[in-house]
Amino acid sequence: MKQMEYKSEMTMEILESGTYKGFDYKVVSYGTHPCCYVSIRPEIAIYKVDYDNDKMFQIDCHGGLSYSNFRDFGDGKKWYIGWDYNHVNDYFGIYEHYFFEEFKPNHIKDKRWTTEEMKTECIYVIEQILKEM
Repeated sequence: MKQMEYKSEMTMEILESGTYKGFDYKVVSYGTHPCCYVSIRPEIAIYKVDYDNDKMFQIDCHGGLSYSNFRDFGDGKKWYIGWDYNHVNDYFGIYEHYFFEEFKPNHIKDKRWTTEEMKTECIYVIEQILKEM
């Protein structure tokens, strides 16, 4: 498991990848902020359902779902739902290195998510999906 390192530039790196009760999950760093993804199989009711559909609002995750689409993380194209950690009070790497000088003192206190915390949330989302099956 790689640890999340916040950066000032956008990059993409998979920090953690695994399978829990038949669902693949990914914890991904985009440099400035992280995101999480859970694959949805065709036999699951929310397969190919847009993240902004009323059904999807029932899934509890940080900030709510913000992604649903096919994606290939190097292990084949799958349907994923996802969410990001780029909300108010979430640390955002770009603030440290660029403008927004007036925000820096408050931003230092913002939450820096660990890979372990995000993996735990992936498992929490999968457990919610399993309860609905």
